[in-house]
Amino acid sequence: MNIPPPLDESWAQIVRWLAAHAPLSHASLNPPADPSDVLAAERELGMPFLPELAELLSHNDGTSKDHWRSAGFLPGGHALLSVAGIVDIYRRLAPAADDEDEPLWFHLQWVPVAWGITGDGVIIDQRPGGTQGRVGEYHKYDGVDFALWGHASLGRLLADLAVALETQTAIGHYHPVVINGVLDWDV
Repeated sequence: MNIPPPLDESWAQIVRWLAAHAPLSHASLNPPADPSDVLAAERELGMPFLPELAELLSHNDGTSKDHWRSAGFLPGGHALLSVAGIVDIYRRLAPAADDEDEPLWFHLQWVPVAWGITGDGVIIDQRPGGTQGRVGEYHKYDGVDFALWGHASLGRLLADLAVALETQTAIGHYHPVVINGVLDWDV
């Protein structure tokens, strides 16, 4: 597998594409997260965020709740979570956590990074070892599926997203479309 470009390059490409082609989705982006909020969230969760997540938050603190219809521009209709959103979703999922090697529902070292209005979302596996950093899709009825997207890291996901937008190609079974200024994904 090739090495993805630096996360900031992929993110800048995504932001430029949204501004040019999906202005309502672009308008949903928050400014960078306050570093003190990131530190407080890390304390609350009991672990530091992986460097790629911390870097993304330094560029963008998720999406605005005021723009919920246009904020779900990730594949599957997921909206990037703000630091406060990460903590909120983590708190809701933590009671279902178990400590197995491959837990079905949630592990305390999985961090939610995006969420949809259906209650499904995207998580990053922060457990040490060979699976650290992988991206999975959380389904409220089925648990987490790491094979669905097959991204080994947040950086790889953002790099693939940038390419999919520029070339209008699919990520997994999701194909990008713009409807009335909003990025959406056909299945």
